[in-house]
Amino acid sequence: MKHISLPINIVKAVIFLIIASTFFIGIQAQTQKPRKLREEILKEQKKQAQEEEPVKTETSRKGDPPQVGATVLKPANPRALKNVTLVYLEHSDMLMFDQNLHPNLQILKGNVRFKHDNALLYCDSAHFDDAANSFDAYG
Repeated sequence: MKHISLPINIVKAVIFLIIASTFFIGIQAQTQKPRKLREEILKEQKKQAQEEEPVKTETSRKGDPPQVGATVLKPANPRALKNVTLVYLEHSDMLMFDQNLHPNLQILKGNVRFKHDNALLYCDSAHFDDAANSFDAYG
């Protein structure tokens, strides 16, 4: 059995070429995929934009400037809605309220837990308005 000895420089060069070729293939794949993905996304967005062309109605006002910013939402009255369930306070370490200053507001501190239907909410402190069936949770 004969041993073939190759010069160490040739072995190093072959290993370097193998590693470099895999690196360059990986770089090429990475540069091509995002470009193709972006092109596909842009094509899909153009298709959706063409399908969802806005319908102009005759009732639109011609002299009004377009609204800037977020849409203003009107607050809902939870008691006026049908099938509304109450928010229950299950636990708090401390409960404080001032009958004269804020008759409906309860200030809760320490490991506060609320329950609404099947949902539980945990927080450090909260302001609970039982009359409005709402709360502001903190932490």
